[in-house]
This record gives sequence, C-alpha cells and structure tokens, in this order.
Amino acid sequence: YYEKMVELMRGILGQALKDNSYLTKAVVTGIARISQESLFSGLNNIEVYSLLREDYGQYFGFTEEEVLKLLEATKQPISISEIKEWYNGYQIGRHVLYNPWSIIKCLKNHGELDEYWVNTSSNQLIGDLLRKAKPEVKKAFEDLLQGKVIQQALSENLVFPDIRKKAEALWSLLLYAGYLKVLRKERQGNKLICHLSIPNKEVSFVYDDIVDDWFSRGVSLNSYESFVRSLADGDVEKFKLYISSYIIQSGSYFDFNKNTPEQVFHVFILGLVVGLRGEYDIQSNKEAGLGRCDVALIPKDITRAGILLEFKTSDSLETLHEKAEEALKQIKERQYIEMCKQKGVKEVLAIGLAFCGKHMELVYGSEQITCIESS
Repeated sequence: YYEKMVELMRGILGQALKDNSYLTKAVVTGIARISQESLFSGLNNIEVYSLLREDYGQYFGFTEEEVLKLLEATKQPISISEIKEWYNGYQIGRHVLYNPWSIIKCLKNHGELDEYWVNTSSNQLIGDLLRKAKPEVKKAFEDLLQGKVIQQALSENLVFPDIRKKAEALWSLLLYAGYLKVLRKERQGNKLICHLSIPNKEVSFVYDDIVDDWFSRGVSLNSYESFVRSLADGDVEKFKLYISSYIIQSGSYFDFNKNTPEQVFHVFILGLVVGLRGEYDIQSNKEAGLGRCDVALIPKDITRAGILLEFKTSDSLETLHEKAEEALKQIKERQYIEMCKQKGVKEVLAIGLAFCGKHMELVYGSEQITCIESS
C-alpha cells in the first residue's frame, strides 16, 4: 500500500501547508526524508534537517544536562553511568543524545533498566531486510555485532523502494530509524562516507533479538535453548545434529549451495551462537596466536571451557571431512588457543567445521591449558 499512502500524505500535506493564509510556519518531523515522491511539491522555502546535519542537533533527543535534571527531579535510584550505557550514544553533530522515550519509561518505572524503545514497534522489517541482504551487507552486520565500527555510504534522500535493492538505502534507513549512530563522516567525491556503530546496549539487544528470530522461525524455543546448551556443555555430537537441522530449515533465509562463500556460513554460525552472549565473550576474526580465529567464545567464568570454531567450504561432499580436519588443524597450528590462555581459561574445545551447500561435517578436540611459571 506504499503508493496509496504516498498519495494520501501528499494530499494531506498539500492541503495543510500550501496556500494556507492562517499558517506562518510549519514543522514536520519524521524518520527520514523520502525522495522522488513529491510530498512537498509546490511549497516554498523548505529546509530539511536530518541526522547528518549539525543544525538543531540538540533537539533530536535529550541532552545529558536534561537527563541529569530529570534524575535529580525524580530521585530515582539509578546512576547516570548506567543510563548512559543503555540509552546514550546518538551523535548528531557535536551533540551526544539520549533516547527520550526510554529515559521517560525508565524513570517512570522507578529506574528499572529495560528495552523500552525496542518494544514500541516491530523490528520485522529491519530483520527481513538484513536477512535477505547481500553477503557484503551481512559481513558488515557481523562486524557491528562484534562492536566494530563500519564505513558505509549514506544518503540524506532516502528512496524507500530502494531499501531492498541498494545497500546505501538500507544503511541510511538503519541510521534514521535509530539502529545506528554516526561517529564521523567525510565526503568522498559525490558520496558521504560515514563511520557507523551500534549506539548503546538497548539497541544491541534489538540486534540480538533480530538474529534470534532468524533461527527460531520453525524451531521451538526449547530446541534453540537445547542447541546453545549443547555447545556450552561440550556435547558436540548433539551440536552437530542441531547445526545440520538448522542449515536445512534456514534455506529460505540463506541460499546455501556449493558456491556459497565461507563468510555466509560464518555469519550463519555467529548468529546461532549469539544466544550465549550472556555467558561468553563472543569474538569474530580476532587476532590470536599466528592468525585470526573465525569465532571464539571466551567464557566469563574461566573455570569453564573456551570454544574455538574454524570454518572451511568444500566444492564436493567427498572432501568435506578432509576440510573439517584442515580447519581443526589450523586452530592448533596457528595457536588460536593463546586467546583463551591469556584470559586464564584452563580448557579449550576446538571445532573444525566444513560446509558444502546444505551439508556439514565437523571434527573436534579438547585440550587442557598448562601455565608454566618461571621463578
């Protein structure tokens, strides 16, 4: 109904704003400036201020000064540092802002930190767009999940139908809808290149929910909980059964075939294990030993085993097991175990996984870490 809604809004705005002798000034707010729809055709002296401009930046949310005044007025048992971690981080020009809705709800609920903004609307559109995006978009999304900063071209003029076709439109929508923040920006030719990251803890949980939804469709919650527990408990055979099942069930979300690049399987597995984020520090492509481990799960409780995952792809089923062995060998030869050793972890479960379309094979090994002290 997009075209019908555009036509309706064009009529409403035209009647309200054009040739209205009782109107001196109008302020119209929204998420993004929609291009190519002529919503304001015929109107004069229009100025558009987006999140990519500095003007009026302080009015896009609560400033820290305003939040401190609210905390003082309400006397809630919560610190500014806690609120900053959850709801701060939106940067417009020189202003760093807080999410107004979440601040108000938090104070109304006696200082309870929760995901207030994310429950105001469905994240289904964002989830569907990211799930169906091209591999390079999913790779950038993976970097965001790891807390990294990504660089993407953005546009102030969003062509809404393009969000399913052009990466620039998708990243722009994520910014304008509050899922990203701009750390800095620079003009490169006719492109505006922005350094982007996840704004705060609240939005980080949104992405967790989106990824969980990708893999829970058609899979019961109990099944997913059993899957993550199988990995955490070192039950590799059960873990293998779940992975094989999820590859088949996720065929509508990931087009797995013999030509599927390794990074797609990387994102797939990373999405599956995100449910363990509360118990593990999950790292992707982190430098360790003599290389970079694909996915590492460093336990927050160092009495538990660390988990190292390495991926390979194969163009034939005949070499699938061989590729899995190669992945496991790489973990050992490149000494990825060092990243667990540095954290004081005493045991490591290493798993090599190989993929060929919708087929998967894995091999694994467990190793005790011995620390030798010199006197």
